[in-house]
Amino acid sequence: MRLDPGSREERNWRRAAGAIASLVGLWLAPTTVAASDGGSSSDPDAGTYLVRTLNGASAEALETTDAGVPTALHVEDGLAIAEYRRRPRADGRAGWDLRISGFERNHERIDAVYDIVLVLPLPVDASGRPAFETRQHAITPREGTEDASVPLIYGGEKVTLKRNVSLEKTFLPGLVGDPAKGRLPSLAGTGYAYTLWDTIVAFDEGFGARVQGWGSFRYDTNAKVPPPDPADPALAAYLITWIPSLRADVRPFALRIDVRPPALE
Repeated sequence: MRLDPGSREERNWRRAAGAIASLVGLWLAPTTVAASDGGSSSDPDAGTYLVRTLNGASAEALETTDAGVPTALHVEDGLAIAEYRRRPRADGRAGWDLRISGFERNHERIDAVYDIVLVLPLPVDASGRPAFETRQHAITPREGTEDASVPLIYGGEKVTLKRNVSLEKTFLPGLVGDPAKGRLPSLAGTGYAYTLWDTIVAFDEGFGARVQGWGSFRYDTNAKVPPPDPADPALAAYLITWIPSLRADVRPFALRIDVRPPALE
């Protein structure tokens, strides 16, 4: 495919390539950075969090080659729910369908390259090693109902989130801590640990005003692995909207997704 020099498509392609290269460097060489509150408002009429935070400045104006990995987030509660549904099996294993539904938020209107990161609690054993086997290689958000749906298309491409172990190793150590300071609560003692699933997307100015959808993920465990405890306030999933090229003091937006009590299918 040939892109016209100076066109929006050519600019986005170069920015996406640069962002991916920067992310690879961040994942392989973690950086400790300080972060401060970027300011926010819960009023949806005031625009999205990132639009308000940039306050009219372009993403390019706040870009830096030394952005580093964020150590704090701007977290807001959403209407989305994470429901763990157990599928009975007769072989000493347990099958689980994790479904995230009710996701909805305003579409960002900042011309930038984004890393969309789903933070998903999954079971671990006493030593902290994964205690699950995945039954699908990726999570594909969908639009519509479970009976009639299509993949979520953004920027002309189907959105697909894949497990990113490298990002987990660099992102999570500095991001778990005091929730009052914009960090994710520790899951120590819950039998679960955070896993990260992400994708890189370039801004689509033709997308609608709202981003809505749902998704599902299937995995197996030993039947003795306990289900998640929805009464534990620490246990939640998060969807993070991160512009990796921005200064580290611009906190990425994170939507908190509550866990619903497990159910049998």
